Amino acid sequence: MYKYFSVLVFCMFFFACDSNSGKQADSTTTTQGKAMESIPFETISYVFENCDYVDYVFYNTNFSISQNEKASIQGAIAQISKTPATLDPNCKAIGRVFYQIDGKNHLEADLYFQEGCYYYVFLENNKPKYANVMTDEGIAYFKNIMARAQSVQPQ
Repeated sequence: MYKYFSVLVFCMFFFACDSNSGKQADSTTTTQGKAMESIPFETISYVFENCDYVDYVFYNTNFSISQNEKASIQGAIAQISKTPATLDPNCKAIGRVFYQIDGKNHLEADLYFQEGCYYYVFLENNKPKYANVMTDEGIAYFKNIMARAQSVQPQ
């Protein structure tokens, strides 16, 4: 019963965030670059329901983030909008996200987080396959993380 309820809540959140993320998509995607397909709903729904560990590895920093609590993991996955992203060739990934199920990487994504480039690029065989815009909640989450990381770095 809980499983079905979780999927229902995720579906409602995923589709509800689309109207909010649609506004974000206008300012975070660009007309230049490569337009990508959205990650299939079935894939993200499966990861939402079954993922038991998320690992964020940031490049050029001295920290990473790991999540192993179901609610936190589902919250992180809910930060992925269903709106497809267009890759801006001027933007660089700031890190990689690993979504694990039973100790194995089930899904990987490059994380883009800079002005005009707030999206996830999902990889298959280490090559871009899908890309989705980050929700406003995701942008706020990572802005908070980056601000906290800068405040604790040695001067």
